[in-house]
Amino acid sequence: MPQLSPGIFGALQQHSNKTFALFAAAGFGISLAIPVFAASTVGSSNALVAQKNQLIAQRGGKVEITLVSYAVTKAAYDKIIPDFKAQWKKQTGQDVEIKTSYGGSGTQTRAVIDGLQADVVNLALGLDVNRIQQSGLIQSGWEKRLPNNGIVTRSAIAFETREGNPKRIQDWKDLTRKDVKVITANPKTSGVARWNFLGLWGSVIRTGGNLDAAKQYITQVYRNVPVLPIIRT
Repeated sequence: MPQLSPGIFGALQQHSNKTFALFAAAGFGISLAIPVFAASTVGSSNALVAQKNQLIAQRGGKVEITLVSYAVTKAAYDKIIPDFKAQWKKQTGQDVEIKTSYGGSGTQTRAVIDGLQADVVNLALGLDVNRIQQSGLIQSGWEKRLPNNGIVTRSAIAFETREGNPKRIQDWKDLTRKDVKVITANPKTSGVARWNFLGLWGSVIRTGGNLDAAKQYITQVYRNVPVLPIIRT
């Protein structure tokens, strides 16, 4: 399997004895760093642009890109991809077909490590990108090659209640009430759930609480999560 290298402009990939020019627009990723499979160490942006132009002239026709991303980005990519394809066609005269694969961030990470041929990988957590790096598919220091250590956007935690909010849930502390059940994914397997975990943690630490208070609070909240019995022990 070729080596991954992160980049906005793209890189070259050797796949099925064919070489493709791969490009990710700045707005194409919406969460964490966008690594791109590369056949060799990525050079300067100017060199990549020159390689892109050469390959476009040689191949013409259609370019295929396989995007592997975590599940909650699908709705966004469904809107982004058509615009990206239209812009690419306008700029290059070349058709681009984008094949997609969505799933949990950790699951997608394992799939890539196990051999899923991805051109662009968009993951929920830096830890997942690091796992791919440890497998030898990404060069170390990937987070330093993009602004903000590879993080494209910030996330916000929102509470969604039953219609009318009958239990009057207003704040983080309400999640520990005995009459409240909390639905959240398992932080052992879900990137989004880990952001939720960090939100719970930060709600204590950022308001003057200490580590012990944060642990106690999170324990109380997860005791109210009926779909995660393993965490209730």
